[in-house]
Amino acid sequence: VEDAVTFWAQNIKRNDDILKLSCSLAEACPRANSVFGNPDLTKIYGGRFSEDKCWYRCKVLNVINGEKCQVLYIDYGNSEILNRSEIVEIPESLQFPNVAKKYRLWGLQIPPNQDLNQFDQVCHRLLAQTMNCLINPNYLQIIMKLIFFIPCCGYVADHM
Repeated sequence: VEDAVTFWAQNIKRNDDILKLSCSLAEACPRANSVFGNPDLTKIYGGRFSEDKCWYRCKVLNVINGEKCQVLYIDYGNSEILNRSEIVEIPESLQFPNVAKKYRLWGLQIPPNQDLNQFDQVCHRLLAQTMNCLINPNYLQIIMKLIFFIPCCGYVADHM
């Protein structure tokens, strides 16, 4: 989840691809070389996610200092700051477009001067639990409708 109207999701039909990718990364990344010098911002790397210590494909968004980089996990849409030692080169066979796609809820805008703290707390929990799982496209519309009826958000869905 990026903000109140932007999130990342995966196609449920790619579940087998994601599982194979996870296995390939778990095998390749622990033996791979850490990134040295300036990372290529267009290249895909392996990054060790801080919460579960598993390896995921990522792109470096920003070099913060000599030791830390901000990365985007391209198959899930979340980001974090990693030490360079947790970012590794991955084989060419794992260099392909991201599995997750970025979505924006149509017809909704974040109002100027809107306090999003309550919205963020509720929606982040809802969307993080839901969107980080593989979503069946048939249920996505139902989930989006639920978001529109969260009382604290103050948004009105005009086209649903």
